[in-house]
Order: sequence, then structure tokens, then C-alpha cells
Amino acid sequence: MKNNRVMKNMAFIALLLFAFGCKKDAKAPQSAEKNDRKPTAKTLNTTVDVYVTGLFSNNGVGRQYARYFINTGSPVTLPSSTADAQPTGIKIVGNDVYICGYESSFSAPWQPRYWKNGVIVNLPAIPNSTANVVNSIFISGTDVYVVGTATVTPPGGSAMSRAVIWKNGVSTIIGSSSYKTYATDVTVAGSDVYIAGSKQLPTGYNTGIYWKNGVEYALSSGNNVAVARIAVVGTDTYIAGVGPNTLYFWKNGVIVPLSGGPTNGGQSSPGLAVSGADVYVSCVGFNSTAPYSSIYIWKNTGSPVSTISSSATNGNVDSTPGNLAVSSAGDIYFSGRDQFLACYWKNGVKTNLTSGTYTYPYGIALKEY
Repeated sequence: MKNNRVMKNMAFIALLLFAFGCKKDAKAPQSAEKNDRKPTAKTLNTTVDVYVTGLFSNNGVGRQYARYFINTGSPVTLPSSTADAQPTGIKIVGNDVYICGYESSFSAPWQPRYWKNGVIVNLPAIPNSTANVVNSIFISGTDVYVVGTATVTPPGGSAMSRAVIWKNGVSTIIGSSSYKTYATDVTVAGSDVYIAGSKQLPTGYNTGIYWKNGVEYALSSGNNVAVARIAVVGTDTYIAGVGPNTLYFWKNGVIVPLSGGPTNGGQSSPGLAVSGADVYVSCVGFNSTAPYSSIYIWKNTGSPVSTISSSATNGNVDSTPGNLAVSSAGDIYFSGRDQFLACYWKNGVKTNLTSGTYTYPYGIALKEY
């Protein structure tokens, strides 16, 4: 069972991924600027190391810690203070391991941060904020970009969620102060910075949006949509999000239909990965003929190329948005939990990371050489 702290953190993350309503605010650009991540011929590297980060506590009780695994080796526990540590994403750049997250406490403002090779890099909390939830990290050259959402209460005002980006430790609030905003993912292409997120409309519903260099763009969709992941490759912008019982996938602002997914609703945790010219989208959902959660993965369009179910009879699998990765050879990796035990799958074949202690994966990354 998840403890109260875990449920508290999960509630904030879920708030960023499930939404209400949609409305256009600007016409989405039909192409991204040219960048250095063009699709190229696939290079088949001989070795792939799998990095998985997640939170850990002693069988779901007591204080929680951030940790990461390399393949199936012993976990590396990241340093923290006396508060609960929550990792939310991981990136590998050369020999450097970046993990973003935050520390949460009932008695003090939440501390945004990332770890580089196990060393804490604290980020400045937004003034007048009580919670600073970090959701994604991206490294471009010597620049480190981190995005998340802060709960800000201005003097004499009411608490409001505000999307935030930190570039090399300097924070900037994104979007208008007249409505709530949430930031869930960031990527950089050339000199352009793309941020996925959502905003709350005056009706109280949320709608999926993204920002390019601070300019906001709406995405065509139905009601109740929130954006979770974004990727830019060549001249194409790919975005994944969720609505009520619906997985959304956009290419250059246009919805790409996906078929053959969950038939009994509950779509959540949209994932997105790009390998060469191929784009992969994932979600967790339920099938009406087997009312237990499974993982669904699509390649480009059409029906899922992979469906992952629990190894247990009447079992469930679960995951979060950052848990999909694809190697240059086209192998699909996905981290999550099977009956509450942390694991990852390679092309549907499961590898357990833990046997009894409570670990919840929040991100996966590959190092190829």
C-alpha cells in the first residue's frame, strides 16, 4: 500500500496529467525550426545500459528516498535532507547522470532540485510558494533546463498553480498570471525551447497547450485534455497527452489517430519516445475483457505494436509518463511496476529490479556504446 506521503506526491503529479476542457488560444505552428536532431540511419550499438530512477521506502511506510538502478545492479540512493525525496525524470549525457525531482515536507516549502552524478543541485523556490514540483529535465550543451509547477500564493491573494522553467538555476514563471498553468516536459532543439503543459480555462476546465520560446500554442482536441510529453525531431513536433478515457498524439499540431488501445477506459501516463524516423507512444489502460491494467505501445500510428500485461493472474501493471525509451536498434524499453514490484520490460520481456521493498519507477533512460 502507498503511504500518505506517496499519495500526496502522486496527487500533485496526477493533477498535471488529468484535465478538463479545451480551447484554442493560438494557431499551432505546422513545423519546428531546423535542429540538430534529424532522423538518421540507425546505428546498432553493441551495448545498452538501462537506467531507471524511482522513489523508495521501506515497504511503503516511513521516509521515502530517491534512487536509481543501472541494469539489474544494486540501487544507488541519492542524498537528501530529512524530508521525503521524489525523483521524476532521468537523462544520461555522456558519462553524466541527471535526475530531477524535489523534496516534500508537511512543515516546509517543497525544495526543487536535480542531482548530477549523485550531487544535489538545489533550485531556487518561487517566492511565496509552498510547493515546487519538478517534472522534467533536459540538457543542451552546457545548459540545464528543468520544468515544473509551483503553488504560489501572492500577498493578499489565493493559491495558484504556475508553470515554471529553470535554466541553469534561474527561474522564470511561464504564461499569464490570470489562469493556472502546469509544465510537464521540456526539450530543446537548436536555440528553441519547447515546454509541454496545460492551463485552466475560466470555466474551470484545463486544456492541453505547449510553449515555444515562451509563446503559448493550443492543441486541437476534445474536452478534458492535458499534455504530458513533447519531442522535436527535424522539422516535426510530437506531443502526447490524455483526456477522459482517451490517449492523444499530435504531430505538428494535428491529431494522429491511434487504434486498438484500451477498451475500458482509464488511459493514463502517456509516454513518448523517438528513435530515428520512428515515433513511439504509450499509455496505461484497461481492457473490458480483462479488467486489469496493461501497458499499450504504438509505433507511428495504427494499432499497438506491444501490449504488456501482468505476469500474475488478475494482476495489474502501472507506470508514469517518463517510463518509455527506445534504443537506436529499435528495442522498446518500458519501466513500471508489476503487482507493486519495480521492473522494466525490453520488447515485452520483464526484468525485475526489486523483490520486496517498495520502489516506484518515475523515469527510464538508455546509454548506448
